Amino acid sequence: MQGRTSTYPHVSTIIHQICLDRGYYQDYAEPVDEQAKLIASQVKQTRMQLGSAWEWAIKDRYRHHYGDRFVDIGEVVYDGIALTTDLVDTINLLLRINEIKCTWMSVCEGDNDKLVPYWMQVMAYCKALETLLSCLRVVFVNGDNRTIRGPIYRAWERDFSPRELAENWALIKSYQRSMGL
Repeated sequence: MQGRTSTYPHVSTIIHQICLDRGYYQDYAEPVDEQAKLIASQVKQTRMQLGSAWEWAIKDRYRHHYGDRFVDIGEVVYDGIALTTDLVDTINLLLRINEIKCTWMSVCEGDNDKLVPYWMQVMAYCKALETLLSCLRVVFVNGDNRTIRGPIYRAWERDFSPRELAENWALIKSYQRSMGL
C-alpha cells in the first residue's frame, strides 16, 4: 500500500477480516520451519510487487493515453478509515472509481464470490467519493488454470445503488468497531 500517509486503519485491513470471517477465503497457516517461512515470505513479497507493478503500469498507460481524464487522488480518510483508490475516471464530470487488481486465482465472472473482497473495496471507495459508478480491472495471472495457463485480463463496469453502498459501509464500520480500530 504505497502512498499511505495516515495512521487511520485502512479499509483493506477491515475487509480482509470480514472475508476471513465469512469464508470468502482463508488465511494460510504460517510455515513451521525457517526455510519454508523464508520461501513463503519471498512469494508473498513477489506477488505484492507484481501487483503493484501492474497497478502502476496501468496508471501510467492511462495517464499517457487519456491525459487528465484519469486521476490518482492518493489516500482519502473517510469516517475514520483510510482509503486509497487506484484511479478515478472523471469523464463527463462524473466520477467512476477504477480499481486495479492482479491475482493468482483462476479467472472468474464479475459476480463470483472470489471477487467479493474487491467489490467491497470498490463500494467503500464509491461511498467515500460520493459516486455510484465503478470499474474493476483484474489480471488473472494463471488464466483459468485449465485450458489457458497464461494471463487473462477482465474489466467490469458496475453501477451501485445508494442502498448497496450504505449497507457495505455499515458492515465495514461495524467490523472496524469490533476490531477495536
